[in-house]
Amino acid sequence: MTENTGTQTTYTKSLAVTGTGALALALLTGCSTAEPEGGSTPAEGGAATTTTAPAESTPAGSSPAESSPASGDDPVFAAIDAVHAQHPDAFVVQVDRDDNGTSHEIEAHLEGEVLELTVAQDGTVREDDGRDRADDRELRARDAAVDATQAAEAALEGREGQGIDEMELDEEDGALVWKVELDRENGGNGDELRVDAMTGEVTQDR
Repeated sequence: MTENTGTQTTYTKSLAVTGTGALALALLTGCSTAEPEGGSTPAEGGAATTTTAPAESTPAGSSPAESSPASGDDPVFAAIDAVHAQHPDAFVVQVDRDDNGTSHEIEAHLEGEVLELTVAQDGTVREDDGRDRADDRELRARDAAVDATQAAEAALEGREGQGIDEMELDEEDGALVWKVELDRENGGNGDELRVDAMTGEVTQDR
């Protein structure tokens, strides 16, 4: 009886050791499993999932579209900008600053119609009631390679102390020209110019 009991005890211990070894082996096996590459997060159940951010691609040579407003200290540039902000496709053909300098009367063409606009110092644009159809001469104004902003810049270049009083796109001897009148800061009359609407060349009348 004693011998049998000893045998039973030895057998039980062997099972215990064997079970512990199996458990240790399982734990070691789990620890030796390679971790997923960077960016992975454990999902439910212990499995790892990897999230890959989509690569951003920029076509070679591409750049964001840029839009630069008219630049310059003369108030005429802000007035023209205000018109384009409200009517992006309008083509300004005439600008007239009022006597007290608080607003600009601007004529522009839009889809075959003539717009009569008043631009205040704060950039507010008011459109006069009613629109007229543009005539053939007015429609030809679209052929000009030099717009109102460029004509004003050309006219003011090198003329310190003068500002735009009036400017109008007109046709002379079959050619399109910008007629520009300047005022001096002291209130006196400034230069009168012609700006070629195709080349931007400036000639002085007086």
